[in-house]
Amino acid sequence: MKAIALRGIDEVTYNTIKKVSQHVHLSMNRLILNIVKDNLGIEKKQQKKNFDCFFGSWDEDSYQNFLKNIHSFSGIDKELWD
Repeated sequence: MKAIALRGIDEVTYNTIKKVSQHVHLSMNRLILNIVKDNLGIEKKQQKKNFDCFFGSWDEDSYQNFLKNIHSFSGIDKELWD
């Protein structure tokens, strides 16, 4: 594998790369490689099909309201199983 050193990266760009790489749980190097490959059309970007962006986004009231609203789903409809 070849290596390239990036020079002249300003503070804002560096901090953004660092923040995004931590958010998506990738090394800064892997993130930059993915960005380069995506933008050059070398690899198609795969869409993640998860809900990581929602973790920690609810406050306690929203969470309790959600639990209250889904409570009826936890019961078993005996007529369906007889």
